[in-house]
Amino acid sequence: MKNLSTLSSALSTDSDYTKWGISHCSSARLGQGYASNIALWPEHNGLAVTTTQGVWWYKYSPLTPIALWERKKGAPLFSCCTFSKDGQLFAAGGDGAKVWDVNSDECIVNLNRSQSSMHEKQNLAIDWLTFSPNGCLLAAVANEGNTNIDIWQLENGATIASYEIDNPKDLEGSAYKCIRTGPLVFSNDNRMLACGVHKFSRDSNSALNFISIWDLDTGSCIARIPISKPAHSLSFSPCGQFMASGYYDGTVQVWTIANWDEQQVYRSYGDYCMYVAYSPEGALRAAGISREQKTFSVWDMEQEQKLYTFSGDVDFLLDFSNGTQICFVSDQELVVWQTSGEEQTFHHSYITHCPFSISLVFASDQKTLAIRDFHTGVSLWNVHTPRHHPQVFKPTNGLWFSLDVSPDGKIFATSAEQNSVNLWEIGNDTPIASFTIEAKVVNVAFSPNTSILACQDEDAQIYFWDVQNKHLRDRCQAEYIDEQRMMFCPNGKYLVSGDDLLYDVTHGEKVDTFDSDEMSIHLFSHDSTQFFCDTREAIELWDIHQCEKVLSIPKPGVWNNSDVVELALSRCGKYLAGCCDEVPKELHLWTIDGGKLLNIFKGNVPILSLTFSPDNTILASSGTDGTILLWDMIPYLK
Repeated sequence: MKNLSTLSSALSTDSDYTKWGISHCSSARLGQGYASNIALWPEHNGLAVTTTQGVWWYKYSPLTPIALWERKKGAPLFSCCTFSKDGQLFAAGGDGAKVWDVNSDECIVNLNRSQSSMHEKQNLAIDWLTFSPNGCLLAAVANEGNTNIDIWQLENGATIASYEIDNPKDLEGSAYKCIRTGPLVFSNDNRMLACGVHKFSRDSNSALNFISIWDLDTGSCIARIPISKPAHSLSFSPCGQFMASGYYDGTVQVWTIANWDEQQVYRSYGDYCMYVAYSPEGALRAAGISREQKTFSVWDMEQEQKLYTFSGDVDFLLDFSNGTQICFVSDQELVVWQTSGEEQTFHHSYITHCPFSISLVFASDQKTLAIRDFHTGVSLWNVHTPRHHPQVFKPTNGLWFSLDVSPDGKIFATSAEQNSVNLWEIGNDTPIASFTIEAKVVNVAFSPNTSILACQDEDAQIYFWDVQNKHLRDRCQAEYIDEQRMMFCPNGKYLVSGDDLLYDVTHGEKVDTFDSDEMSIHLFSHDSTQFFCDTREAIELWDIHQCEKVLSIPKPGVWNNSDVVELALSRCGKYLAGCCDEVPKELHLWTIDGGKLLNIFKGNVPILSLTFSPDNTILASSGTDGTILLWDMIPYLK
């Protein structure tokens, strides 16, 4: 971890952030954790991103990491973050809130939410945090659960107010049984606090929307402004005369503070979710995200002028609090846009704050690691240069499934949307083959050796397509659906799906010689004649043709008869790596000859998938934090 109080050393080019916060046994980390929120760092040309790893700090230009505040073991994930106006204080919220002095890196106060009379104690999450402009107060509210507005005095951490949106008795017999609150913003004179409120019923389409305005001197609600739809963002003008609200339908509304009358409604920009912000000079601007058009734009509302457009998928993680700069997260990019008069500047960083990685596979070049998850597509990393950004392959927005390497080194991936399946060769934006089945696709597997594509539908029926000849070759019925595990053996002769099906693809029949109630197949040998399975007490290797057990590796006592999560076999066939759901953060390494335990690697998060490099020197593991760890195998292999 780098200390923010010494920014000069933190900015050194020798700082290898791929090693920050990782286990001492791993050599590097790919990715920086799944992002939960983002905040601009005023007056410092920087920003902070809260992730599953902790808090990542960036400065621009260039837009590079300068520090990582590591998330403590067992600590809740921060769901929101914000800076004070002068950038000296940083706050992050989860089931409570913490405030740090940025210069000293010290947490100066821990803040706990007050108990609402409407909700149980466990509903104390925070989704919105905001400092008062003078930096003396911090306010918090949650989308759901405890919808009280809590306000703390930062000097001593005391709760000075807890505004209850509604009396619980008011909801009894009402058509509106549920409340969502937010956004939340202070007025520039520190005297008022505005909060959006959405009251609704889960059983009907009825809803009531308004903006509550609270007087901080008297502690009373001085206005409830009715609106026709939920507010998405709020901003007070620096002159103190207006308040603007942005909505999910591309519209922006402005209110006069003197009497809370509507002052103006700007035309709708379509399916954009609008984030409004006044610049220090008083110009009203709006930033909008359109998922349908895959664009992100910034407008000057009064001039009806588009200032900036970004093309691509943009997450709903952004900060536009000052109206002159904006930071946001796209699929594989962190982007900052700034404007000053007529001048605009941009900062891009190809860093990854991605969700879970479901499967991993090394290419035959020894250095390229292909990673896929359901939504982001396929990322290609060079494990020799982990600081370099990955190549991203995502020509479609469907769900991504199988990831395979052919004997000649080509990487294939499959995607599905509803009842259609596409097969892709990585690097080619046109699918090799497309097929349609009768029901929704829930899983897909591909065999490069035989050019057979298998897909399972929501009724657990499995279809086998001959890709080369483009026809349906076979189909079979599984007993149930397993959306996580369906795979071909290396030569494509067998398919395994879940715990109940081992299918002979060549002869078109189920293999019933093994008791699926006693074993769960996880992995095939490289010659496709054997499989590794999970039993109650051991990891076993079975010969498919002879129907006999070849090897039994007793489960470690710490596994406590738990289920195996993942297994990986080294390319030389001599070593086996695995993890279980009882101790999911531990990675065990055994020899196949004798089943000797070589080492236990301890990570920080549960492991999802494993794979060895072709030369056996690297074991890659993906975790639930959205990162990939590279483990050096050289000290343990003969």
